[in-house]
Amino acid sequence: MFDAATETEPHWDEDIREDVLEECSKHGQVEHIKVDTVRQGGMVFVRFNSIDAATKTANALNGRFFAGRTIISAFLERSVYDEMVR
Repeated sequence: MFDAATETEPHWDEDIREDVLEECSKHGQVEHIKVDTVRQGGMVFVRFNSIDAATKTANALNGRFFAGRTIISAFLERSVYDEMVR
């Protein structure tokens, strides 16, 4: 979704978080969001309160463009999610 190495604005990660929250909230209740500023690949992790909300969001966003980059949605087991957002 982004390339941390090219981001120059202060608090750019919070801007991305807010944008993602706004889009994801259209499909259900978001419980947690993390913009990963360390790993390569511009990953944003989002946890929902239901599988239905996660599925609707993944279907709506997968393949769309954000800042010129293609969004790729993937589901994670809760234990993997928790490990990734540490």
